[in-house]
Amino acid sequence: MDNTNEAHKKEATLEDHSDLLRKMRTKPAARRSTYSPTNAYKIKPILDKLLDGQKDIVITADDTGYTVNTLYVKLTDGFKFLVDNSTKYGPIYADLRTQVSFRKTNTGVLIYYKDTTRNQIKARELQYEFADSSVWKGELLAWLQTAEELDTFNRENVRVDTKDTKWLEEQQKLVDFEFDTDNGVLNVVR
Repeated sequence: MDNTNEAHKKEATLEDHSDLLRKMRTKPAARRSTYSPTNAYKIKPILDKLLDGQKDIVITADDTGYTVNTLYVKLTDGFKFLVDNSTKYGPIYADLRTQVSFRKTNTGVLIYYKDTTRNQIKARELQYEFADSSVWKGELLAWLQTAEELDTFNRENVRVDTKDTKWLEEQQKLVDFEFDTDNGVLNVVR
């Protein structure tokens, strides 16, 4: 009888060991800190703005204090959390999720409505509005090389922040010109 009990104990220990190894080999479900109610609460106003205005939105990393990659993950995970877990708004956000797409840019995250006629018409405007400042800076430098006195350089739908204003002031020291930035419009006169 003692031999049978010892055999059962060894067999039980072997099964426990096998279960333990099996548990160790299985990959646990990924836990993302951004897939949370707190994060969903933070991005809900952005999604509500998308629902109300039916306009494309750009959220810049400078405005939020996050890097572009972190901002992108927070937006997409928060959106997914609302779709998956909100009983009241889940279907509404699920419908919105099929209509919009997220794209990382050099300066932030662009949330835009997919392939609508409106987006195709405004494609040229969006190129400048959501492009980083290197686009218009390069065009301005090329223009300054050939511009004559009283020539004008105009760009609409550009984002000019304080760093860009300082850059323009530095360029003024090298080449004589005047500039004005107002409501996303850049005007330069040689």
